[in-house]
Amino acid sequence: PAPGIIVIHGGGGLGPQAKKRADMLAELGYAAFAPDLFGEPIKGVDHAKAVVKQFTENYGELRRRCQAGLDVLNKQPNVDTKRSAAIGFCFGGQAALEFARSGVDLKAVVGFHSQLSTARPQDSADIKGKVLICLGDRDCFVSKEDRDAFMENMTASKVDCQLMLFSGVCHSFTDP
Repeated sequence: PAPGIIVIHGGGGLGPQAKKRADMLAELGYAAFAPDLFGEPIKGVDHAKAVVKQFTENYGELRRRCQAGLDVLNKQPNVDTKRSAAIGFCFGGQAALEFARSGVDLKAVVGFHSQLSTARPQDSADIKGKVLICLGDRDCFVSKEDRDAFMENMTASKVDCQLMLFSGVCHSFTDP
């Protein structure tokens, strides 16, 4: 059995980028699944903002949908359910972090150009796995203050967390 990884899409919904990353992980020997957290096609920037806002204001529903994705992945016969991880891009990175805050048994959480805010910072103490956040220092959505506050929260919550900051890099740097 292979470690299972859910790959959580960005604010534009499930598209080629998340699917490609899941395929890349599968080629490396992981069992990867890219769930559609939104359940609807996103029609433009305003629609994306509205849907993302709905989930960032209702973390319970976001966590529930992430769990549903992990449940689907874990039902596959080739998945080692004791070695699960979540990765995400932009909104998906924030969703992966929020999912980890629910106390789910994830061995690792990786966020690429993730939003870092949460309405429930105290839940960070429930993160069980290691966390890696990869951000550009020119990301227009995540300020230095946001990064500092996030790392303070991770440290106070005793989370094994690394933040990689890439010089001269803007938001969405993993999306060609």
